[in-house]
Amino acid sequence: MRFLKVHQIQDVAVLVDKYQMADRFTFAGGYWLRQGQTLTTGSIWGLMTAAYLLKLPRTLYYYSNLLVAKKEVTLTKYAFQMPDRMLGLKFCS
Repeated sequence: MRFLKVHQIQDVAVLVDKYQMADRFTFAGGYWLRQGQTLTTGSIWGLMTAAYLLKLPRTLYYYSNLLVAKKEVTLTKYAFQMPDRMLGLKFCS
C-alpha cells in the first residue's frame, strides 16, 4: 500500500472513519497525504476529505487552502460524488 491513487486513499479513509481507527492510521495517512505534488482540483478534493476522515488537521488545512486558491469550478460536483453527501456539502460551504 505504498503508492495509492487518490480514490484508493479516500476509500481507505472512509473505512478508517467507519471503524474509528484514525489513531492507528496516523503515520500511514501522513505518508499517503504527503505534500509537494502537482494535483488537479478533484485530487485536492479527495485528499482534503481523506485528511478530514483520517483526522489530520494540518494536512486538512493545507489541502483546503490549496482548494480555495485553485477554485476553478463549483465544488458541488465533488460533494455529490462522495459516499457521505452531507459531509461533502459541508465542505462546499
